Amino acid sequence: MNGLPDPRQMGLPAGAFVVVPAAGQDVWRLSRESSPTVSDVEERVTRAQAERLGLPEIFRTSVSHFEQRSQAVAQSRSRRGSVARLHLTADPHTRVALTPLSNPAMSMSWGFPHTLLAAILDVERFA
Repeated sequence: MNGLPDPRQMGLPAGAFVVVPAAGQDVWRLSRESSPTVSDVEERVTRAQAERLGLPEIFRTSVSHFEQRSQAVAQSRSRRGSVARLHLTADPHTRVALTPLSNPAMSMSWGFPHTLLAAILDVERFA
């Protein structure tokens, strides 16, 4: 995905991932509204929720997204919604990685919410 290193091809153990600086990746993320806000690019899982779900802290603090619009839409729990396209430019505080979870189309990013919000290029409704 977008030239990100794949830990499976590097011989790393299952569940490993390689975090790298963002470098111009275009990704798609589900958005609650057609005019995204900071809450659309912030982590959504509390520490207590992550602990109950067995999620490592690094997953709790990440924001998930997809390489293609159709992949993001397929993950939606509702039939209608919005999907935002972000361009993750090289930024000293923004990182990205393929997720070691079961969905190979998903990646994760870490960055300041205002930086991720500013990275949104456009938003499309889907039905």
